[in-house]
Amino acid sequence: NISPNIYIKQFYDEYVDGDLFENICMRIANLRIETDYRREFDVSTILDYDSVKDFIFLSIVNREKNSNQLYGRPHRDYLDLAIVYYIDVSGLSPERMESKCMQLGITNELMDSYGVSEEELYDIAFSNTNREKGQCRYLHEVMIDMVSEKMFSEGASKETIRTMAEDIFTGRNYNIMYLTNSTGCKGSAMLFNNRAMHYASEKLGGDFYVLPSSIHEVVLVSALACMQRDDMINMVKEVNRNTVNREDFLSDNIYYYDHTDDRIYMMAE
Repeated sequence: NISPNIYIKQFYDEYVDGDLFENICMRIANLRIETDYRREFDVSTILDYDSVKDFIFLSIVNREKNSNQLYGRPHRDYLDLAIVYYIDVSGLSPERMESKCMQLGITNELMDSYGVSEEELYDIAFSNTNREKGQCRYLHEVMIDMVSEKMFSEGASKETIRTMAEDIFTGRNYNIMYLTNSTGCKGSAMLFNNRAMHYASEKLGGDFYVLPSSIHEVVLVSALACMQRDDMINMVKEVNRNTVNREDFLSDNIYYYDHTDDRIYMMAE
């Protein structure tokens, strides 16, 4: 009795931009298959604020690209982005924990039914986001894991696989980190996780740039690294154009985290 809500606008935009109709239909079909869930779910649980309040989290989206959806959702502006709220449906019952990314966006109507304000929603979502366990790792470590998963058979031990991957992937850069949450879904909101940001600041030597990869993750670059602002902006734009799905787009801008006042600023072009 539960199924995904698939928004068609993004797929229509892809069609207008010249993508093949058959390819678009295939992506919609795959999206439906990936989110298939055959067990019964008590939907009334979602209407009970006391049941869901511990599973309400922050997410950040591009404000301009999502202007139509934001009209019907509680949100607040943040730089060139918007903070929105969702319920982690997969966490509401233990048997659903294998579903890593089943989420329900909170609408104005749902918020009103809870009898809470946007300020109260922000407070509880901010608190829950701060207790999340984030993944903040050097980018080369993430790349080693990717090599391990894709290039070696399952027969070898994890230790052997990692050793072989490390031998192949010899690059080491301690000025770049990868930040997401434990599920890798809507993980860019870890920018609001104080523990993760302080940990990254410690590892990167203080201030750092934030390069939006997608709504699911961001890349952090130490301010001590000799990287030019324009080069980082061009890199983000290039990745957005070639590898990021429309629905996952976060921003073409880059940001700067100042550890002295614990704030993020947008870097103007």
